[in-house]
Amino acid sequence: MQVIKDLFASKKFVASLVGLVSAVAFRLGVPETELTELLAVISPILVYIGAQGFADQGKEAVKIEMDG
Repeated sequence: MQVIKDLFASKKFVASLVGLVSAVAFRLGVPETELTELLAVISPILVYIGAQGFADQGKEAVKIEMDG
């Protein structure tokens, strides 16, 4: 149960979940006009996930250098 709580505390996980739900909605036949609007919302989320991952990578390198 703690693992699930930890996952939902992660901004990257929640953003990925939103993307997954949107992809499933597309496969289930959401009208194209609604899908275009949805894509306008999802695109910044995907950029955020990538940027957050890049930023986190740098943080770990600094932590290792400070500990060593």
